Amino acid sequence: MTPPEDPISSLSGSGEDWQQEIQSLRRTVSALLLAGLVLSGSVFIFLWRETMLVRRQLAEQSQFVGEYQKSMEDLRLRLQAFTKTNPDFQGVFNHYFSTNRPSAAQPAGATSGPARLPPPN
Repeated sequence: MTPPEDPISSLSGSGEDWQQEIQSLRRTVSALLLAGLVLSGSVFIFLWRETMLVRRQLAEQSQFVGEYQKSMEDLRLRLQAFTKTNPDFQGVFNHYFSTNRPSAAQPAGATSGPARLPPPN
């Protein structure tokens, strides 16, 4: 059995050609690393700006939800006062507002809405 030949010595070309190929490869790898760095920095800046935008929008929406909850509570109280003077409205009021808040005497899993029939077989 003959010993294998050295693969590098069997390739054609001088040492200077190899040096040029290695330098070209180094430049390519450096350019790719620089492009990756620029790309990751750009993505980081984009995501940071999006985070700031979302935080600002969250603050605005939280304020809106707070105002909405206050106005709904005010509406509920005004309608509750209206039902005291107009008993005919009690059914409508109970339909929309009584199921939102469970009473203290009601068990945790029970609902105060109408009973549901089981699906037909």
